[in-house]
Amino acid sequence: MNPSGRCRRRTRGGARGRVITVRLPLHRGTLCETTPATLTNTGTALAALNGPAATGANAGDFAISSACGNALAAAGQCTVSVTFTPGAKGTRSATLLLLDSAFDSPQVVTLTGTGN
Repeated sequence: MNPSGRCRRRTRGGARGRVITVRLPLHRGTLCETTPATLTNTGTALAALNGPAATGANAGDFAISSACGNALAAAGQCTVSVTFTPGAKGTRSATLLLLDSAFDSPQVVTLTGTGN
């Protein structure tokens, strides 16, 4: 948590037309709570999963947890959670990276937050 005890998080996610999709809601305001993301296998076969993980310049500001295991059934869904805790003031960014067996792997979602 930053010295002021406040943070703002903006997350965007999802890509249409992908076999595995990740959807993160867009938040604005003063928040430091965990944001759940829905991971969906829109394909017709089991998808092997590896990750997810935060990568990039401020990856340590974004804690990632997953209830997905190492596979996702066809048409299946699971939850990935992202918690933003800024290590400094200003804009902080990272990437949510999920490797899978889908033809369009990896799945990438930009994570951006602002430490106040």
